[in-house]
Amino acid sequence: MRSGNAMRLIGQYLLPTWLILIGSAFFGYPALVVHLNPPPSESSLIGFRGKILSSRDTQPNIVLTLKNGASRSFQFPTPLYSVMRNQRRFNGLSMEQQTALTGCDAVIYSAPVKFVWPHIYRVWKIDCGSRSIPYSQVADYFVSQTEKEGRNQWFGAVVIAFVTIATTVQAYYRKSTKSVGHKALVHSERIEPH
Repeated sequence: MRSGNAMRLIGQYLLPTWLILIGSAFFGYPALVVHLNPPPSESSLIGFRGKILSSRDTQPNIVLTLKNGASRSFQFPTPLYSVMRNQRRFNGLSMEQQTALTGCDAVIYSAPVKFVWPHIYRVWKIDCGSRSIPYSQVADYFVSQTEKEGRNQWFGAVVIAFVTIATTVQAYYRKSTKSVGHKALVHSERIEPH
């Protein structure tokens, strides 16, 4: 009898539990990663010197050939709220800036993103003579985009929370209705002694 009650209880609360877990993974993990990866200070950036092979608005945004001949890919910072999207665009540069970077002997200043796999190095500044990209331009654009996407993310979290609460209340209501119906049935079948 106990195992039957346990299975009923699991069945009633399985959907709300899954909704909580999925909502936490979909909204919680990106929010945590965003919180743990604010724009780094300009003085903490790591410099990589080489020639820029390509520059584009989709990731990887920059491909750099290092002095030793190895290639390394970098990306400009985009909001990390959208875990499911792999092709993020960085629109913080003008088209002229974007195309002017290709072929440039540059120092790319970047920082690794913590708690993400595979390891990603974000470009925060590029020194390339007259074609340089300042830290403030990249950081300001990133902050504005993160705030914009963060508002959208909270709306989704509220919807998931509402659906979870509604499903839990519905499961509880079903349980209490069955319990009241069972008590009424037992009471109606009781035979009074004469």
